[in-house]
Order: sequence, then structure tokens, then C-alpha cells
Amino acid sequence: MGFQQGLSGLNASSKSLDTIGNNIANSGTVGFKGGSAQFADVFAASLSGAGSASVGIGAKVAGIVQQFTQGNISVTNNPLDTAINGGGFFQMDDGSGGTIYARNGQFQLDKDGFIVSPQGLRLKGIAAVDGVIATGSPAVPLRLFDPTQSLSGTPQATGASTAATGIQANVNLDSRLAVPATVPFDYRDPTSYNQSTATTIYDSLGNPHTYSMYFVKVAPATGLVAAENATAGTVQTATDLALATEIAAGDVGAQEASNAVATQATTLVATVLAAATPAAAATAISGFAAAAKTQAITDAQAAGATLANATSYADKAVAAALSTGASSAANNWNVFATVTNPSGASPTFTDLSQGGTVTLGGGAVSYSTAPLGNLIFGPSGAITSATLVAVVSAAQLGYPGAINTPLGSAAGTGFKVDFGGSTQYGAPFAVNAMLQDGFSSGTLAGFNIGKDGIVLGRYTNGQTKAVGQVVLANFRNPQGLQPLGDNRWAQSPTSGEAITGEPGSSGQYGVLQASGLEDSNVDLTAELVNMITQQRAYQANAQTIKTVDSILQTLVNLR
Repeated sequence: MGFQQGLSGLNASSKSLDTIGNNIANSGTVGFKGGSAQFADVFAASLSGAGSASVGIGAKVAGIVQQFTQGNISVTNNPLDTAINGGGFFQMDDGSGGTIYARNGQFQLDKDGFIVSPQGLRLKGIAAVDGVIATGSPAVPLRLFDPTQSLSGTPQATGASTAATGIQANVNLDSRLAVPATVPFDYRDPTSYNQSTATTIYDSLGNPHTYSMYFVKVAPATGLVAAENATAGTVQTATDLALATEIAAGDVGAQEASNAVATQATTLVATVLAAATPAAAATAISGFAAAAKTQAITDAQAAGATLANATSYADKAVAAALSTGASSAANNWNVFATVTNPSGASPTFTDLSQGGTVTLGGGAVSYSTAPLGNLIFGPSGAITSATLVAVVSAAQLGYPGAINTPLGSAAGTGFKVDFGGSTQYGAPFAVNAMLQDGFSSGTLAGFNIGKDGIVLGRYTNGQTKAVGQVVLANFRNPQGLQPLGDNRWAQSPTSGEAITGEPGSSGQYGVLQASGLEDSNVDLTAELVNMITQQRAYQANAQTIKTVDSILQTLVNLR
């Protein structure tokens, strides 16, 4: 008979009460994981072993085990506060190149731009380089304001996106409108176009430019343009049309007759002049070599062949139709464009219809006034023409040398102007949508942490860019981690090596919730019940000691 059993019971209950008290004290600690005392019985044994009737000599605390169950998640107003919903630990730099682990996601920025805990420990993850995260790279302290990288949002020229969408415009052009009274188009004269709209485009340095588009309804063409459609395949190229028009206007004969070098061109002129109809003239032109056609058109232009000196009203109608890219089909609209540049650019305004080209009949012809392109609508009012392509040179944007593809004319490319979905209905002009894929530069305005751990920087130009990615760690035996205090743990031999991975990448890594914190997983109700239980156990063990003391007292008092 002894006091050992009762004394060991008192010690065990006292240790359990200490654990319960610690749990209750940390019931409001972010990321705290409650512990529980585990007990084992104690037997005295000799080298030869204990007998079958051995009586235990009490209990002992086998260990204090932390319970890594999920705590509730509370919402906060700090975008850097982060909760882990599931398994895993944050990796924190200990300041000497090592790593310690935590579940407390109360983060903030220090003066150097690093994400740190309340104790100043830096959160580790994969740093992005120019917005690209190299998966599998070693974890390093995450720095949101890194002076070695650009802290500005990179601008993007219109049309330079991965999809190269350029401008996407959805409009309704009023089919009831008449052809403008004034020909040719002049952006300064509202009577030379029906409607207009504008959007902002951007060059490669992020400078904004106002890109205006003017819509001109085109009447079904007459003369040789109509002949092209009526005699399909007869007129081979736009050069044929242009040449026939200038000859019909009386602008070629005298110049070509004096050209001793281009005999074939002279013959071509005579043949055309002898033709009875525009269609016959076009047929005659198609039989001549391209060199003769080119020579004839060059001579006509040298002689001053213009719309103004055409000899008849019919000639003027044909020339005007050609100079604006008219087609013989009905339901056609020409689109002209201008660009207005910001203050400081030179020039501040460019009429893009000057010195452009128009494509008709399969060839390109230069005119003094050329549209961006031609919109064709079917009988149902739906658009049937292809996407237009706009080219704006660096000089026209007022920043020479600053623009390359897709706005630079030197590159020979351009940005798309897609009118897909546009209509020509008997309804007022309307701009249903006007989008473009360029944007200016921006400054860093804030951050967001995604559920996959990617830290996105938000810029004032509305764009986002990856700054880094939080990487979690987990262990085969989390209960084997060594508690360090301040909601931190260290790896130990019994926990095993840390296994790292992206949040949500597998079942052992939880997802992250930004602007949230994981509460303590302590259940106060359960802890209070456990406290009562251990209190009763302590009282019972004390009663055991008291009983043994009484028995011994009885023995001492025997006479």
C-alpha cells in the first residue's frame, strides 16, 4: 500500500488541467491548434518480468498532442490576411536562411516591401519575373515592391494582345439614310458623311490617341464600276477600272500621244477611246499587258487627271465612286478614319484618308481620299464583309520611333477593326459596343491573393500582373512538429521532411482565402466539460491519498 498511485494521478490530472487551461487561454489566438493530454498506465517490473497479478503503480502523461483540425474562417478588411482552408502550413523565413512553419495568416508589408508576420518573419513563396511564375522554383521571401523589377503596369498597343483583337465595334447603320450630298469625304464637312463615332487607341508606350471613324453611305456605282459587276471576270484589276475612268474623263489622250516610249500604252488608249461602251472599254483594257496599263495610269496622273477636271457629270460620278472605294452592290458603307493625338505630340491630328489606298477588283489603287474599308450588308441587314485592317504610322501618331507593330506602318501590319455583328436596319444609328485591347501604363494600386496562392498586383490602368505565389508545406506527421510559440512550429525528426506544393494542388494542400483568418480550433464547450472531468479526477486521486493516509494512521495507532 502506498501513495504512488494517487500521487501519479494528481500529477496526470494537473498536467491535463494545464493543457485545458492553455487551450482556453488561446481560444482567441489566430491559427492556434488545441492540444490534449494523453495518458499511459505505469507498472513496476523486474528483469524477469511482472507477474500476472501485478498491480499498477499509477499513471503518467504519455504526451501532449496538438490537434490539427480545421478552424473556422473569419473575414477581415486586410487584403493580405490569408487563411488556409485545408492542410498545410505557411513557410516563414527565420532570418538566417532556415524555415519555420505557421498557420497564422496575419500578414502585412514591411518597409522593404516584403510580406511579413506580426513578428517580422517573411512569408516565403515563388517570386514572379515580369509576371511569370516558374513553377517548382525554390521558395524565397515574397517581395511585392521589388526595386529590381518594374513597379509600373506595362502598356499594350492596340492590336498587340495575344488574340490581336484590335478594335471590336458593333454598330447599327440606318438603312433609311440617303447618300451624303457632298463628295468626296471631308471630315471637316458633316454633309460628306452620315455618322461618326470614336474610341481611344494606345501606342506601344501607352500614349492615348482618339481614333474617329466616319460612316459614308455609298450609292450603287455607275459607269465602269457597274460594268465590273455586270461583266464578271471581264475587268481584271482595279488598274483597269482606274485607267478606263481616266480615259473616259478625257485626261489621258494628249499626254499618252506624246509618249514615244510606251507605244503599247498609246495603242491601249486609242483602243479604249474607240470602245462604244464602258464594258467594251473594260474588255479591251484586259487584253493589254500590265506594263502598258501602269504606264497609261502614270501618264494620266502626271497630266493632272483628277475628279475636278473630268469632262462630264457621268465621268465625275464614276471617278468619285472609284476614289471612295465604291462597289456596285447596294447596302454598302465606306468607313473613313482620323486620329487625334494628345498634347505634346506632333502632329496633333491626322486625316488617315489622305494618301491611302483602296482595293477594288483584286488590286490596290492610290487615291487622294481613301476609306479605311468598306462595310457590306446582306438583304437581312447582317454584315457580310470581312474584318478591316487599320495601319497608323509612328509619324501619324506624333511619336516617331516609339511605335512598332502593330501600329507602325514600317512593319507592314496593322490592327484589326472588326465590325462583326453590326447591322444595317431601319433604325437610328447606334453604337452597341466599342472595345479595344490596348491600354496605358499604370502604377501599382493594390494586391489580391488568389485561392491558388498567386499574388496579383492591381494597377491603375485596370490590369493585373502576378507578383509571386505562396507555396505551402506539409508533413507526414504534423503532430511531430516542435512548437516554438508565437503560432510557429519547427520541423523535427518525428515530423518528417517538409513536402511543398501549390495551394489546392492536391488533397494535402488546402486552398487560400484572402481577407480571412483561421480561428483557433478550440471548442470552449468541450474544454469546459474536460475541465470538470479532470477536476473530479483530481479530487478522486486526492481522496485516494487521504484514504491511504487514514489506513496508515490506523496501523500506527494499533497497540
